[in-house]
Amino acid sequence: MAEDPLYHDARLARFYDLDVGWGADRDCCLNLARDVGSVLDLGCGTGALAVRIGAETRAEVTALDPAAAMLDIARAKPGAERVNWVQGDARSVDLGRCYDLILMTGHAFQVFLTAEDRARCLATIARHLAPSGRFIFDSRNPAVREWEEWRPDLSRRQLDAPELGRIEAWNDVHWVSVVRVFRTSWAV
Repeated sequence: MAEDPLYHDARLARFYDLDVGWGADRDCCLNLARDVGSVLDLGCGTGALAVRIGAETRAEVTALDPAAAMLDIARAKPGAERVNWVQGDARSVDLGRCYDLILMTGHAFQVFLTAEDRARCLATIARHLAPSGRFIFDSRNPAVREWEEWRPDLSRRQLDAPELGRIEAWNDVHWVSVVRVFRTSWAV
């Protein structure tokens, strides 16, 4: 699994929330968490969803991500103290307990490119899911061919960063063997 510097470089990770934002997918997950006792957010990134679940539900929330830079941002958010933050790999972590709801949003499941990685991730989920629990994840539909629009000329956008001012961002696709790698670029 290739590591994208967007998630591991602290200078880049802080732009994640600027570009991603809150959407209907997160509203759906937040609503699903309202009636459960425990939530595991796998691939939590900067923790926007985990923090909201912790603030707006009665659920005990654990959020896991492999990227220390993303977790540093998550831990610094208002309300973050209500979440148990764990740095770890969804393919191998064992938290020693089960959860009523396991979430994997932001297309996080797509980082598992091999059948072995996907199987290991699913085994982790099965190990942590309560008998009557739910696992919710999202993924892109390859039939839509979104990557064809991930070109600088079609994806260029302006973002306002509190510390740096206006930032220009764009998406680009780089082909590596038969694996498509999505990358967001930034210019200050």
